[in-house]
Amino acid sequence: MKTLREFRRFILTKCAEDRAGDIRSHVINNLAIMAMAFRVPAEVLLQATEAVQDDLLLATRFLEIIAHMEIIVRKREEEDRARAAQQAADILAASAKWEGQRARLDMAVLLASVLTRRSDEVRFVCDAFDVAVPIGLLVDVARVPTIRRSALGWIDRWGLHLRWPGGTLHLRPHHRERARQVLVRLRQPSTAAA
Repeated sequence: MKTLREFRRFILTKCAEDRAGDIRSHVINNLAIMAMAFRVPAEVLLQATEAVQDDLLLATRFLEIIAHMEIIVRKREEEDRARAAQQAADILAASAKWEGQRARLDMAVLLASVLTRRSDEVRFVCDAFDVAVPIGLLVDVARVPTIRRSALGWIDRWGLHLRWPGGTLHLRPHHRERARQVLVRLRQPSTAAA
């Protein structure tokens, strides 16, 4: 994407200087690099460039393609982050240790599960409760070195609770209608569910 971002700046600069013809020359002179950046064979890029005679129209088409590719890359990166966050949430659920009606959480894994956007939620679900906590709050907590290094955490029907030397934080259940969620499916042992 770096090559395409640089190419977009080049296009905008050349168009502002009224030198759109330089864009075609740039593509032809850097055909191998540009073909890799656009993820097409060099011959295809060359044919497409030669097929459009108007330099401003060629600039516009390149800008549209770059914008489309950026959307695709952003979506793929977002999906990758969501997948990684869900994998961390699955590990968190598997590592939870039940103590009566609450589950002690591995804080390192919990904080690793906050790889999505601040507006998302991490949602803890089991037979006894369904608790959602804004990821933005966990991101803020993860930024405090003392908490990140030494906090103990547990979840119960009243929310997510964190304790560290010198402090305690209780994050009450909070659910926003349109928030995307990282789901932590907790399995209570049969003795804890009774």
